[in-house]
Amino acid sequence: MDAVRAMASCVLLAIVVGESSKIRRSSLLGHSVSLTCPLSHSKPPKITWNDQVYTSTSDPIVIFQSENNTKFMIDGAHPNKANFEIDRSTYQLKISNLSFDGSGDYSCLSKSGGRTNEVHYTLTVHDKQYCRGDTQLQDGQDTTLTCGVRYSGEAPTIKWHHDDGAQATSSDRSDLTEEGPIGEQELWVKATHQIDDKVFTCQMDFGDRNETCIYRFNVTYAVRDVTLNVVGDTVHVGDEVRCSARGNPRPDISLAPIASGQDHPAAGRTGVSRFVVPKSLEGRSLKLECTANNTYKGNPRKDAKTVTFTVLAATTPTSTTLKPTLKPTEPVKPVVDGDNNNGTGRRLSASVALLFLLATSSTARTALARRC
Repeated sequence: MDAVRAMASCVLLAIVVGESSKIRRSSLLGHSVSLTCPLSHSKPPKITWNDQVYTSTSDPIVIFQSENNTKFMIDGAHPNKANFEIDRSTYQLKISNLSFDGSGDYSCLSKSGGRTNEVHYTLTVHDKQYCRGDTQLQDGQDTTLTCGVRYSGEAPTIKWHHDDGAQATSSDRSDLTEEGPIGEQELWVKATHQIDDKVFTCQMDFGDRNETCIYRFNVTYAVRDVTLNVVGDTVHVGDEVRCSARGNPRPDISLAPIASGQDHPAAGRTGVSRFVVPKSLEGRSLKLECTANNTYKGNPRKDAKTVTFTVLAATTPTSTTLKPTLKPTEPVKPVVDGDNNNGTGRRLSASVALLFLLATSSTARTALARRC
C-alpha cells in the first residue's frame, strides 16, 4: 500500500513539475528584461533557452544550452547573441537593448533527475505612451483626447476613466507604420462648466506593466449659480449669511444690506462672501443683495440675487442645572472608630453622642453637668 502511495505521489509531482505555463511580459523600447527559468531541486540541471522570434519558420531556435557549456556561452549562430546574457547561478535570461524585433515567444526547458519543467513567455516591446488633446477650453467647446502607444507584440488594453473611477466611453483606433503598429483610444469630450477642474485618466496595460495619462480640464465659463445658505425668511442676530457663486475665472462676490453697501472679499474659484447679522437690526427687516462678477470671452458678466429676512433675537443656549452629589433622602454615613487613623473619627463620634443626650434627656443633662 505504501508503495502505491509513493507511486501516486511521484506521478502527481511529475504532472505538476511538467506543467507548462505562459507568462505575459513587457518592456520599454531600448530597455532590458529578465526572464527566469524554474529549476528542479536536483543538480546539475540541463537548461535550454529557445525563442520563436528570430526564426523564419515555426520551429524554435536555440539561444543557450547548459550541457557541455561551462563558459555559459550564447549560441554563436543566434542573430541577436550580442544582446543575450545568462546568469550563472539562476540561468536567468537577460535581453538588453530591446527593439521591436525582439517581441514574441521565449521558452526555457529544465531537465534534472528525470523531471522536466518548461515555462513560456510572450514578450511585448512598446515605446513610451503619448497623450494628446486640449484641456484649456471654453464652455461649449468640443475636444478629443487621444491616448496611444507604438508597440510590437500583444496589443495593449486601453481604458479611459472619470475622476470618480467610472469608465468613460471611448473608441478604438489602430494604425500600422514602418516602425510598428500603433494602438490608440480616443475620447470625445464636450467642455461645460460641469467638467471644469475635473480629471480624466487614460490607463494602458501591457500584461505586467501599465502606463497612465492624466488630463485635468480648465474650462472658462461665465459666472452662475448664485446661492445663499439661509432657508426661509427669518434670521437671528449673530447668524452668518453666506453667498456663493461659480465661475471661471473666479467670480468677485459682494454680500451686504442694500442700504449700507458694505461687502466682504471672496476666496477660491467658487467665491464666497459672508455677512454676520448685527444686533442693531433686531426686529427689523433685512434686505441682502449678493452680486457676483467675472470676465468671460473678454466681456464682463454679472449674476445677482436679492433676499429679504425678518431679524429675530439671538438664540440662547439651554441652561444646564448641576445635580447634587447626594440625593436629598440619602442618609449621611456615620463615621465610626477606626475610620480615621489620627483619632478625628473617635472625637466626632463622642461629640455627636453628647449632643444627642443634651437634646433628648433633662436627666442626662443634669448627670452630665454633675460629671463635668
